[in-house]
Amino acid sequence: MPSYFSVSTRARASISLRIWFAAYRSYKRIYHPFVDLGIRLSIAQFFLHSAMVQATTLHDALYLAGDKYSVSWLSPQHGGLVEAGIELICPILFALGLFTRAAAVPMAVLTLVAHTSYQTHDANLFLGATLIGYVMFGARAISIDGLITPGLSDSAVPIFPHIIYATEQFTKNVGPAFS
Repeated sequence: MPSYFSVSTRARASISLRIWFAAYRSYKRIYHPFVDLGIRLSIAQFFLHSAMVQATTLHDALYLAGDKYSVSWLSPQHGGLVEAGIELICPILFALGLFTRAAAVPMAVLTLVAHTSYQTHDANLFLGATLIGYVMFGARAISIDGLITPGLSDSAVPIFPHIIYATEQFTKNVGPAFS
């Protein structure tokens, strides 16, 4: 059977693929941490802006928690306070890259609750998926987590190596299903 591609065409294609993969590896190493930081800062700004609006109009925030964002297992007053607390504390941790996975969980839950109970926008789903991605994979190089994780992985404090091992196993086993 005749070959449709000559040896030189296959060699050029192989070289081209190697160049593309090298460029992608360079992007991941050089630019991706900055893109990651920009994404984290923009998500944190979104949540902090919402928190500031709710903090200035607490009466309206409690009304929204009772009428628009109602969840059956939480009273409106507690729901409004929990929402304000999540929107004030978690974005700061998320922007700094400190406890990024733990900060992304309540933010993702809050986004998905807002999506299911109030307004169904594609932006809510995209934001929720992005936050779940941070739960799966954590923050990258430009974060406090990235700075302290190598030192804590062999720490004398007994719980930190176990937490780091558990998050690495979580990323290794559950992460491929997400990506």
